[in-house]
Amino acid sequence: MGRLLLLALLLGVLSGCSAIRGIFATDTQEAPAELTELRSRLLADALWTLYVGAGEGLRAYRLAPVVEGDRVYASSANGVVAAVGLREGELFWERELERGVSAGPV
Repeated sequence: MGRLLLLALLLGVLSGCSAIRGIFATDTQEAPAELTELRSRLLADALWTLYVGAGEGLRAYRLAPVVEGDRVYASSANGVVAAVGLREGELFWERELERGVSAGPV
């Protein structure tokens, strides 16, 4: 009797809610809305660029620039770190660290 009850319980768990789908769900679904064409309203030009290194290479780091106030801080996996002005791109400082830089998921 215990094995039969255990088997029935196991089958119920494995079948999940699909066995009682008709009780709680209806088959009426709305069709998705039609997609509309989007037109770009903003044209952007790069005001300045900064090279701090070749990037991550084959490493899977998630290095990204950070904006704080009127400065942008950027780093490369090989250890170059720099701070530049947000509007004009003027270099405030740049350092080459003794070791590389890495980051975890953001």
